[in-house]
Amino acid sequence: MASRNRTATAVTQVISAARMLSYGIIYAGTAGLILYGSPATDILLFRIQPARQIVDPFSIRGAWGTAAYLAGWCLLAILMLWAWRRHSRQARGWGLVLAMLALGLLYLTDVVLSTASLMHYAERAWIYFTLAVFFAVINLCVHDQQRFHLLDFMLFCVGVQSVFAIAYYLLDINQFVTPGFGRRSSGTFFNPNVLYPVTLMGTVLAFYRAIDEADRPLRQLLWLTGWLSVVATVLTFTRIAWIALAVFFILFGRFNRHRLGTSFRTLLLMCAVLLIAGTLFVRTKGHIVGNPHDRSFWGRWQIWHVSLRIALDRPLLGHGFQTYLEKRDQFMTPGLKAFGPLNTEAKNLFLNVAIEFGLTGLIVLLWSISAFLRLAHTTLRLHHDTTCISLLHAGRDVVIVLLVCSTADTPILERHRVPSTWMLMLLIGLVGGYALSRSASHENNRQEVYSKVQRSRISRLMLWSVAVLLPLLLSFPLTSAYLRFLQHRTDIPNYRTVAPPRPLFTPLTEIAEPMRDALVASEDGYFYQHHGVDWQALHRAVRVNIRNLAFKQGGSTITMQTARYLFLGREKTLSRKVAEILLALEMEKHLSKERILELYLNSARFGLGAEDIGTACRVYFGKTPKELTLGEAAFLAGVLPEPPRTRSELTAEKVYRCQRRALSRLAHFFPMKYSSQQIAQAMQERVVFVWER
Repeated sequence: MASRNRTATAVTQVISAARMLSYGIIYAGTAGLILYGSPATDILLFRIQPARQIVDPFSIRGAWGTAAYLAGWCLLAILMLWAWRRHSRQARGWGLVLAMLALGLLYLTDVVLSTASLMHYAERAWIYFTLAVFFAVINLCVHDQQRFHLLDFMLFCVGVQSVFAIAYYLLDINQFVTPGFGRRSSGTFFNPNVLYPVTLMGTVLAFYRAIDEADRPLRQLLWLTGWLSVVATVLTFTRIAWIALAVFFILFGRFNRHRLGTSFRTLLLMCAVLLIAGTLFVRTKGHIVGNPHDRSFWGRWQIWHVSLRIALDRPLLGHGFQTYLEKRDQFMTPGLKAFGPLNTEAKNLFLNVAIEFGLTGLIVLLWSISAFLRLAHTTLRLHHDTTCISLLHAGRDVVIVLLVCSTADTPILERHRVPSTWMLMLLIGLVGGYALSRSASHENNRQEVYSKVQRSRISRLMLWSVAVLLPLLLSFPLTSAYLRFLQHRTDIPNYRTVAPPRPLFTPLTEIAEPMRDALVASEDGYFYQHHGVDWQALHRAVRVNIRNLAFKQGGSTITMQTARYLFLGREKTLSRKVAEILLALEMEKHLSKERILELYLNSARFGLGAEDIGTACRVYFGKTPKELTLGEAAFLAGVLPEPPRTRSELTAEKVYRCQRRALSRLAHFFPMKYSSQQIAQAMQERVVFVWER
């Protein structure tokens, strides 16, 4: 019994320490994101470089970025499972948790469904940590006092940011200048569009906290914070922010007419009218909004036009998280090109979500908004606890003003709106946690209890089944792959000097340089950067194959293909792919890049029975590899993905397609070596085969 008590005490202490650590991370993240760029954080971040990598995810590169991405993905998945297990038995508040679970699942599946050609992991890691805030808060915050501490700390950070925004604007420090208009305050951030969602949310939270606060000094401080946030929002000179602020003033005066004096409600109404009137003339060169010089107004229509075309290209599942910029260049219109777009998102939250996750994402987003508003309304109607009534009112109005902003901007869920997204997830978590804490803990209905027990047993059985069967299913191909690797790894050092048994082996020095460059650009553009395996390419191939439910891409590097040609068969199995990866990593330890490239050129299949570069040059052109022109080299490099079996397959369209593919990648990966004139001339070069002469 004593040992059991000691174990229980130790577990309790570990849980308490984990809870305190989580609180510290949430507080540090809130301060770091809202006050990012301020003198205090700059001193900290410039003197402590690891802290800069933690607070600023966009500065993380290479292995750090990949590690942050994987850590965020795993953290979100674990917290979602915890939330499911802890709150699935509660009636009230479960709808919001379920909607947020669906939203989190969208971003978790992005790792396998995204169409991005190159995923920058560091620039995507932030969304997992930000969504994890919601699940952490609803699982950790069990007392109203804790919720108010978090809320007040967030308001304190917003107030400090508002002071910086106003001071910087008055002193002309760190100002964002819009052509044709002038200075716009961005606070300590780089852009006013990052500042205004933060100060707008701070205004709503401060006003509602002030109206319900009993302590007079604290109430006056909250009013001061609220009005400082209002001034900072106005100084951004963002029209949609002014409209949203006017909407909030109207809603605040209407919902609190019994607690506000007539003069204060009149002041709010006058401010709302002035803000709405100001949006007709601000940043329009003195004319009414929509005049020919109003680039911001007309540019949005062009952005929305292109965004709609992108969304309709994949209407059901979308293109993936943060793919707008890549797809915008593909769907560029003359109108948007003339506008000279600098935007990184669709300038409309719903269009942006439709581009990233299609109709599925829109449904989940609307479901989350509806569940939150319905939960806030129901909790306000059933409970009259004055300690948290301001939290519920503020949460409802924050969502409303953000919806107003979403009609002409993307205030949340975008890479440059990390602070506002973090604040929203924190607020929704506080409101959801309050509602869940008020839910009934136990059910008296025996049938419901019995069904829950049965459901728990079934889910536990399924969990154990997956835990046992999945390793068994994976063990066979992985064991087979490792045995293949052990069988061939001892042969790799021999390839340093000994040539493989080929009928015609051509040294690398006897192969024209354009042929080598075209091959690298076409087959493996990052050949000289990676260490045998291009994990980005493998990830991209997995995503393409999952989307098409078929094997479309392999993601193999030149080293992996060489390992396949020299040691493995050509069957498309999981065990062969794993063995290919292991052998490629081993080859990079023993062989130079030049030797690997030489082995690849002397073992690749070029079609028409040619299985090395020397035979291919003789079969296609009657030349030696040293005599190839740039156009001929581009054709040989481009024909590798689709080698012909007969001459009849070499149509003019296929020859041009192979040349164009290799030359376009050559221009991308070797821009300093081959000029645009050389590439254009090679594009026009007509390849004459030996049988056509």
